[in-house]
Amino acid sequence: MAESEVTIDGISLSLPKNPFSASAGFLEVADKTFMSGVQLVRAVEFSTFDLRKEIESFNEAIKIFLEPLQ
Repeated sequence: MAESEVTIDGISLSLPKNPFSASAGFLEVADKTFMSGVQLVRAVEFSTFDLRKEIESFNEAIKIFLEPLQ
């Protein structure tokens, strides 16, 4: 781009088949902080929906491309 600074703000990943139905991941750097996200695509049964289980699944899906620090 002419006369403007272009920066890379993150990395987009296509994820392999996995038990969490995660199809894509994203890793972004803002200031000195890393942020990550993951796209989960699956059917939801509202009568049995459990937010805790969904968050656990999201957490495990992110571990496909990030290693947790101890």
